[in-house]
Amino acid sequence: MSDLIIDPKQLMKDTSFNPETLDSAMMSQSGLFSHYAMIAAKAQETSDNKKMKRDVTESKIYKQIRDLAAIEGRKLTEKMIDCEMKADIRWVRVQKEYNASRAEAELCRHALEALKQKKDMMVQIGVGMREEFKGQVRVKTAEAATERSSSLREKARNLAKG
Repeated sequence: MSDLIIDPKQLMKDTSFNPETLDSAMMSQSGLFSHYAMIAAKAQETSDNKKMKRDVTESKIYKQIRDLAAIEGRKLTEKMIDCEMKADIRWVRVQKEYNASRAEAELCRHALEALKQKKDMMVQIGVGMREEFKGQVRVKTAEAATERSSSLREKARNLAKG
């Protein structure tokens, strides 16, 4: 694999977030996912094309091996043809290209999975923050009610005194 189509450092930045900037992270999440999904689709297309190229090359090499064996009067088994074909430098080259493109497509799928996990974490943190906020509101409401109650008792005492 030569140059990766996804920069690992950029992916690390894109899959990280600070809970203090949760709102902006949530707003950019769908755009990031879309961006990486397009890259993953392109990587999968490239991998599929490399596989097709490998299969075509394989067919051509098989034919050449069979034709040469027929001219030479040699009898070859499928296993023998397969071994000769896999030793051919053309097949090795296209197989390596296919392997590299498959690995790249797999890395892209993992990038999408990382973004899904980021989204799940943001949702969980958001739920936790909302519950924490509700708790703070309840405490403030209870404190305000206690303060009002104390104030009313104090006014009632003052009215009773005088």
